[in-house]
Amino acid sequence: MPLLIPAQAIFAQEHPPETTMADEIRPWTAKRKAALAMEIIQGKTTVAQASRSFDLTPSEVEEWVDEAKRGTVNTPHG
Repeated sequence: MPLLIPAQAIFAQEHPPETTMADEIRPWTAKRKAALAMEIIQGKTTVAQASRSFDLTPSEVEEWVDEAKRGTVNTPHG
């Protein structure tokens, strides 16, 4: 067994081998969409960075930002 660096050891403890990727998927609730949009509006991240980080399309993220600016973030896409 290879030696684990601390981050890998922590991940291994929190994510046992029987954990599947499906177990890690979290839905994009209105609250999560609004939080991400606010990070973009506040300049903490960009649409491009968020799109890459969360495997989303830039147009989808831009829509959430527009909705947040209007105060109408909702969950029609899931």
